[in-house]
Amino acid sequence: MQPIHWQKFLFVFNADESRLLLIRQSSFVNQRVPYRWDTYTRCCEVAKKVCGRRGNMLACRESVMLNVLKSSFLSGICIGIAGFGYLARPDIVGSVLFTFALIAVVNYKLKLYTGTAGFIARNEVGHMLLVLFGNILGCAAMAAMTRLSAMPLQETAQALLADKRLIVGPVNGGLLAIGCGFIMTTAVTFARKGNPLPMLFGVPLFITCGFPHCVADAFFYLCAPMAYWAANLADILLFYAAIVVGNFVGCNTYRWVSGSNPE
Repeated sequence: MQPIHWQKFLFVFNADESRLLLIRQSSFVNQRVPYRWDTYTRCCEVAKKVCGRRGNMLACRESVMLNVLKSSFLSGICIGIAGFGYLARPDIVGSVLFTFALIAVVNYKLKLYTGTAGFIARNEVGHMLLVLFGNILGCAAMAAMTRLSAMPLQETAQALLADKRLIVGPVNGGLLAIGCGFIMTTAVTFARKGNPLPMLFGVPLFITCGFPHCVADAFFYLCAPMAYWAANLADILLFYAAIVVGNFVGCNTYRWVSGSNPE
């Protein structure tokens, strides 16, 4: 099979990770990149389907970005549905029900910020921001549905923000979010190996511990009444930025400390 060439580069679409790889041909020929030949040919075949024989790199990049955005949007939907259940039952029952989100994300192989951050390469920060954006859009769609419910979901979301999030401050919130990130990477790692137990116990664990999850929290924030947002906008945004960073640190703690990837 002929590879796709752009001047002196080889452009490959990795179907498993939904991301783009732009590699110098000489590096691949000299086997200085860790890809087997069968993986290379399979990725080229997918790249042809995505780009077309006369496609260009920009068109292919846009197509993959759209795929990532759609996947992360669906992931946000899953989190929003689970968050809906938690707001309806903000106790241990709701914590267990929230496990639905991660089960759906892992089995559908969707893009979730906290399920992806622990496995990315150094140059994929932009990829993670796109995933987070898509996650938030999905959460926003589900948050809009809470306005249709007869249950006091908005009031519950506001109480959660006031009593369990903003009260601890952005620094403490960011540090607590490290715990959630570590749990999430651990849960996803074992789930991919066919062991769902860390996933089934990990989600109720981080909720019980009060470790913020930046995607779930996005849903809760978006459920809160607009009046609460207007009164606490700066605090909400600062706290949210802190837990996004905290989750990222927690997701990568294992490989930073151990020196090896979780998988």
